[in-house]
Amino acid sequence: MIVRNEVVWLPVTHKAKEVFASDLFEIYELHDDGSESLCQTMDDVNRALGQGIDLCIAVGLLLPANAYGRKKIAAVWSTDDVLAIAEQNGFEITEDDAEEVLELIDQNHDANVGINWDVISYHLQNFKK
Repeated sequence: MIVRNEVVWLPVTHKAKEVFASDLFEIYELHDDGSESLCQTMDDVNRALGQGIDLCIAVGLLLPANAYGRKKIAAVWSTDDVLAIAEQNGFEITEDDAEEVLELIDQNHDANVGINWDVISYHLQNFKK
C-alpha cells in the first residue's frame, strides 16, 4: 500500500493490463513529483509501464485527524463493486439488489475479517438463494 495526499493506493503495476482490461477499476499513474494521473487508454498503461511509472488503484482515504490526533482509514465499497462481482459470477441483479447486499454486508460482516471481495461474493451468493 502507498499513502499519498490522503489517498491509499494499491499498486497493480505487475497486472496493470489485466486490471485495466477488466474495466472494474480506474488505474492511476503515481508520479515522482507527488501527482497522479488517470490512465484513460491501454496506450496510457503501456506508456507508463515502459517508463517504469507506478500504476495503482485507489482503495481508501486517510481521514483527517480527530480531536485526539489519531488518523483513521476507510475503505469504501459501492454498489458498483457488488454489481461487478455479480457479473463475474453470472448473477443478474439490480442496483436496488446491490444496495441490499451492501446493507447485509454492513450488518453481518466479521470485524476480524473486514470487508473484501470474498466477503462481497459470499453475501451475494447467499442473497441469490
